[in-house]
Amino acid sequence: MKIAFLILAHKNPEQLGELIRRLDSSSSLFYIHIDIKVDITPFKKVTKNFDNVFWVKRENGRWGDFGIVKATINALFKAQAYSDEISHYVLLSGQDYPLLSIEEIITFFNKNHHTSFIEHEPLPIPRLNYSGYDRINCYSFNLKNKRHTVIPLSWKPKFSLKGHLLNILLMPILFFRKKRTHPSYADPYYGSQWWVLNSDLCKEVIKFIENNPDFLSYHSSTLLPDEMFFQSIVGTIHKHSGKKEERINIENENLHFIVWNDKSNHPQTLLENDYKRMISSKKLFARKFDYINSRKLIEKLNERSE
Repeated sequence: MKIAFLILAHKNPEQLGELIRRLDSSSSLFYIHIDIKVDITPFKKVTKNFDNVFWVKRENGRWGDFGIVKATINALFKAQAYSDEISHYVLLSGQDYPLLSIEEIITFFNKNHHTSFIEHEPLPIPRLNYSGYDRINCYSFNLKNKRHTVIPLSWKPKFSLKGHLLNILLMPILFFRKKRTHPSYADPYYGSQWWVLNSDLCKEVIKFIENNPDFLSYHSSTLLPDEMFFQSIVGTIHKHSGKKEERINIENENLHFIVWNDKSNHPQTLLENDYKRMISSKKLFARKFDYINSRKLIEKLNERSE
C-alpha cells in the first residue's frame, strides 16, 4: 500500500524539505507542485536525496484563481497514472505539518481503506456571502494579481467604495458573456480545499474530469474554485452513488486542524500555544506553519512523534 502526498508549495523550501522528511517512508510517494512564479531550484536541492519525489507540471498558483485547481489536477493525474498501489491521495500545502508520526498515519489509512475525507456542503450556505451564489452565478476576473467578482447591483454588493466603483466599471464586460449557470449534470458544493481521496473515489473523480472538460472551463471564472471544484464533483458522485457503493465511503470532513483569522480569508500561523488544541483535535495534519515563527511548535511535534 502506498500513500500519495500531493503538495502545493510556493515558498520556504527548507520547510518543504522538513515536511517530506517527517512523512517519508517506504509507503510514501510525493507529487510536488511549485508555483510557476518562483525559482524551483532551491526546492529541488532540499529534496535531491529522495527517490520518491516527483515534480508536477507547474501552474500559476495565484490566490483565488483556477491555477490552484489545475495544479492539483496535474498532481492527481500524475500520481494516479504512475502507481496502481496507491490507497489514498492526500492534498497538502507546503506550510502543512503532520500531527502524528508517519507510522500512525499509515495505520489510520489502513483502517480507513475505503474511506475518503472531504468537506462537501451543498449550496445555499447562509454563512457565506450571498449564500455562496456569487461563486456559481457571477464571473470572477484577475486584475493586477487580485481576484474580483462582478456582483449585480440588484444583489446590493458588499464592497468598499473603491470596490463598488471597480464593480461598476467591470459590468460592461458581462454584455459580451452569456449568463453564467452551473452545469446541470453536477450539483454545487462547497468545502475546505484540503482533502483525502481513496483510490476508488479518485478514479471516479478523474473519470468525471475527463468526461466533462467544460466543467474546467466553467470554473476558470469561479471565485475560489479550490473550495468548489473537487467538492462539487465528490458531492455529485456521493449523491448518486447509493448505499451499494461501499468502496466509496465519504466522510464530510477534512483531516486538518486550522485556525481561521477573523479579519482575513487566510488561516492564522500556528504557534506553540496552539499545541494542546491541535493535539486534542484528533486531526492528522495542521496548517499553517511558518518555518521560523512556528519553530518551537514544530520541534514539539517532532518530539511527540519520535
